[in-house]
Amino acid sequence: MVTHAARLAIESLYDCTADVYEYRPQKGSGSSITTYCETLVYTAIPCRLSFGSTSSTDNSGEAAKIQQTVKLFIAPEINILAGSKIVVTGREQSTAYCCSGKPARYDTHQEITLDLFERWA
Repeated sequence: MVTHAARLAIESLYDCTADVYEYRPQKGSGSSITTYCETLVYTAIPCRLSFGSTSSTDNSGEAAKIQQTVKLFIAPEINILAGSKIVVTGREQSTAYCCSGKPARYDTHQEITLDLFERWA
């Protein structure tokens, strides 16, 4: 009961949607050649982005480097594989990210660290 109320509270903050793509092998019709193509696996999944920053310093005397971190908050039952392309739409823009690692899963949501999508590996 508490988990359900907590999940509803978290999901009430979702202000974006996500389309998730995987790079999957496909055999051509009548051919034994396998090619890879971008395949849509989830569409318009409610979500929220969170932005943060981290700074790192070393003993070289250079200025601290600041790096932006992006986290995706999404329903826990959505299975997003590492390396998937995630297009997040909301806040008057669409941005393509890639899932940079294994998600942190909770009963109420999951958190996925994202990087900007450059290309399929």
